[in-house]
Amino acid sequence: MRIAEIKHDINVLADLLGNWGKYVKNPDLLHKISVVKTGDYISYSIDEPMFLVFQNFDIERHAIPHGIEKLDNSEIDRQVKLNVLLEELISVDNEFDDRVSRLGLNLIVEVKYFEDSNFKEVYSGFHFDRGDCGMSEFCHPIYHCTYGGKSLKPFGSELGKLFSNAGPRIIHPPMELVLGVDFVIRNYYKKENHIKITEDPRYTALLKRAHINYWLPYSIAFQKINPSFEVISNLDFKSLKGF
Repeated sequence: MRIAEIKHDINVLADLLGNWGKYVKNPDLLHKISVVKTGDYISYSIDEPMFLVFQNFDIERHAIPHGIEKLDNSEIDRQVKLNVLLEELISVDNEFDDRVSRLGLNLIVEVKYFEDSNFKEVYSGFHFDRGDCGMSEFCHPIYHCTYGGKSLKPFGSELGKLFSNAGPRIIHPPMELVLGVDFVIRNYYKKENHIKITEDPRYTALLKRAHINYWLPYSIAFQKINPSFEVISNLDFKSLKGF
């Protein structure tokens, strides 16, 4: 049942992205994802060197490098590349249990452009993760987001004066494929450009299921925080729930 639901949602997402228009380079990649059962767990992934590639995203004012948002489309190529790994329990005791056992989602933002006839490349990225906070020497929320992180390692020699650390790991709800795609769409495209997909009833149904499966248990856990805890961002998700 759960395997069929995940496969269905991934295929619906692929169709929606394909119908969205010029913004996703390879939506059919999602149709090729294998959802695998191993013992009590289900998993799927988009592994490097494969990425789901978003293109022609909108650049906001005050972007860095300065003035890049004013370049003509013929002078600039911009992409957000996504890969993901999810492993979760096939079944949980109740809908409020954390079903996720492994999770990692990487976003790599690449912008290539010409300035005064000179070719330039700039990069940024985000890493969403489920980590083991008990094994870390630094603040390590079990679910967190890191700017740069692993996603920028391949570009280390090209980042100029930018310093990118493994932290801070900012507390953040779980981000699997559907939620990760929604993060890209809403943060890298103007509403006028994404409204076609984000207001489609099939898309909102996908988001609702993802919120129930991944964000509702996370929210319930925070309602059980003991006020005596001093550092919320270091809490173990399971310890909040008392198991």
